[in-house]
Amino acid sequence: MVIYSDIPLNYRVRLRHPGYPRAKNTLFLFNAYDHPNGGVRKLFALTACGLVASNTWHGYLSREEAGPPVADGDDDILIGQDFYFHNHAYPDSNRSEPCSCISQPYPIYPDFASWPFPHGKMPPWWPSIDPLPFPVALISDMSMAVKARDVSCRITGSAEAGDTAHIIAVSENEWFEDHNMFEYSNDIRSINSAGNQLMLRCDLHRTHEQFKWVIFPNRQ
Repeated sequence: MVIYSDIPLNYRVRLRHPGYPRAKNTLFLFNAYDHPNGGVRKLFALTACGLVASNTWHGYLSREEAGPPVADGDDDILIGQDFYFHNHAYPDSNRSEPCSCISQPYPIYPDFASWPFPHGKMPPWWPSIDPLPFPVALISDMSMAVKARDVSCRITGSAEAGDTAHIIAVSENEWFEDHNMFEYSNDIRSINSAGNQLMLRCDLHRTHEQFKWVIFPNRQ
């Protein structure tokens, strides 16, 4: 998510690693627009941190480096500027001492290419959705077929100025193949499969390709 210099500090939430000095421990810095006073959804923060921390869904967030877990419910919004993500798989990173006492900080994936897709191990709060039927036998052009399936932008519902967009970028084709992402498609074994495309309004398509936003299920 892009951070602009003119965004007030209370509309930013920084998620930190408790095992490193403060100057070097930022995992994420998010724009915080989920609350009028600035905040992000707790499950969104837990998912983002869990993905980079070895696909773990049993971590917790604290307000201080060695503080107790945030007591809010799963559907609550994190209000504040700094939170620390602790990984239960590495107990030493969850000790009640500052980072200088932690001998084994939990590892993280430094980039998308290093991250393995968690087949069969999705976050427990992530809903299971069956693939949509796809009229591949009736429409040979993939872009037209995706538009026929989706009808409108899957984010806004607008039927105007719609594009077909890749969920996983075409530039990540090697990662797509290495992680057998074909199993989530019911048409062709390709990154251009309908299972890896959806209809978006043109402006959202452009900003999605610039990695300015992601899709996250809202249980509410």
